[in-house]
Amino acid sequence: MRNTMISIAAKVSAEDKDISHYPYRYRIGIEGMVCAGCVRNAENAFNRGEGILAKAELRSKTAVIYSKNPLERRQAAEFLSGTTYTLTDFREVKE
Repeated sequence: MRNTMISIAAKVSAEDKDISHYPYRYRIGIEGMVCAGCVRNAENAFNRGEGILAKAELRSKTAVIYSKNPLERRQAAEFLSGTTYTLTDFREVKE
């Protein structure tokens, strides 16, 4: 029998976790998330960026991106470009 190990990436946390410091909010759709590890990987892709905090949700295959600066769809897609996930929707959330 072969042992198979599943590797889950370490969580990348944004430096600033206080969402009140992020004036811009976006809801994005992410195709390809199928498990909790996928959620972590998608969040990590964004949380590596400066001034970005991401919270993804598996059930809806979406994430909320909190940003200290305006973000364009193209930029959001670039964060995911090194992953197996695809940006399917990008909307600014006005609160």
